[in-house]
Amino acid sequence: GYDKDDIRYKSQSGELIVSRNGNQIVMDFPLWPFKKEEGYEERLEEAFGAKPIEVYSGYDWVAVFESKEFIASLSPNMSKIAEIKEARGFIATAKDGDQYDFVSRAFFPAIGIDEDPVTGSAHCILAPLWEQKLNKTTMKARQVSDRGGDLDLEIKNDRLFISGEAKLYLKGTIYV
Repeated sequence: GYDKDDIRYKSQSGELIVSRNGNQIVMDFPLWPFKKEEGYEERLEEAFGAKPIEVYSGYDWVAVFESKEFIASLSPNMSKIAEIKEARGFIATAKDGDQYDFVSRAFFPAIGIDEDPVTGSAHCILAPLWEQKLNKTTMKARQVSDRGGDLDLEIKNDRLFISGEAKLYLKGTIYV
């Protein structure tokens, strides 16, 4: 029943805009910078059960693994992830190359979220990382958590446009 064209949120990342495009919801997010890290491979092997190929830091940290099958089958040790205090949480990712450009899962046990099923903000670092690796500004991504979700990504200048279908999961009233 919302009759406006978009919703604007004020956040720590600045203004975030959510709009409709047919049946899809489009989120306009900032891109997050990242840098390659060394020396975390053993700690992440304890947490994830395998050594990542690469590790990147940013607002969230990213561990790149060999295969999409590994990402889908992950059963990480949440307490080991939470022990890495330099990161708010970790996003595990791998190239797909079939239906999607890449897959991911997002884990934030240090802030009380073991796994976030579909994480828009995680793609603020994943999209520019995979843009660099794949030389693409438009990508299809899949978050392969139990609930999971598909995301269409488009990088324009310093912004990321995330499109996908949303499902109502809660309805309520907040009194302020």
